[in-house]
Amino acid sequence: MKKVAIPVVNGKLGENLDQCTCCIIFEIDGKDIRGAMIRIPPHQHRQKLPEWASEQGITDIIANHASQELIRRLTSEKVHCFVGIHIQPPEEIMEKFLNGHLKPDPDEL
Repeated sequence: MKKVAIPVVNGKLGENLDQCTCCIIFEIDGKDIRGAMIRIPPHQHRQKLPEWASEQGITDIIANHASQELIRRLTSEKVHCFVGIHIQPPEEIMEKFLNGHLKPDPDEL
């Protein structure tokens, strides 16, 4: 089972993972969404985001933008990062993710 986190602001993918204040975590089994929950990352201690993601069992994070340092630290916690994703509702992102059609937008990188 995978856990895919999407930082959300106003019902859409948040612009910057480094400033994330709310995530929807989808539990994925194969190509099926088994559940979803809203979680609040440690926004007062941004440097703890990778450890928090690991503690939550998150396997993948989908983001619009993220610093290279944060990506490196998430990767060291065995969390895959999908960056450069166009801002859209999380349900649309997950549909593309599950169908293998999630691609970064060159204008977002």
